[in-house]
Amino acid sequence: MARHPEPKRTQLDGVEMVLLTQDAYERLEAARRQGGAQANRIRSLNQKLSETTAFLDGLERAVAELPACQLGHPGSCRKAGTDCVRHRVLAMLQAHPGSERQGMSASRDCTGT
Repeated sequence: MARHPEPKRTQLDGVEMVLLTQDAYERLEAARRQGGAQANRIRSLNQKLSETTAFLDGLERAVAELPACQLGHPGSCRKAGTDCVRHRVLAMLQAHPGSERQGMSASRDCTGT
């Protein structure tokens, strides 16, 4: 890595100052603006992530409360060797990245238990 040059220092009225060229000062200001813009973008993305996570959690709770599968008997979709839509959606919601339930089984029977 290239070594950065040490800035020139001076004293003015007993206060230590750092001297910068106009070009160095403009680069410093540009870097500060970029850092501020990135921080704002991260805050915005974090807010959207929180909202999306809350939405997915609510959606998972709503899907879990859906009535028994379309085949009509509790657990019958499992016995038929297929999953009902309710089970597939629950499995997808529980496996989404960042889910606290990621990797947990969605093998509840169609009674919702």
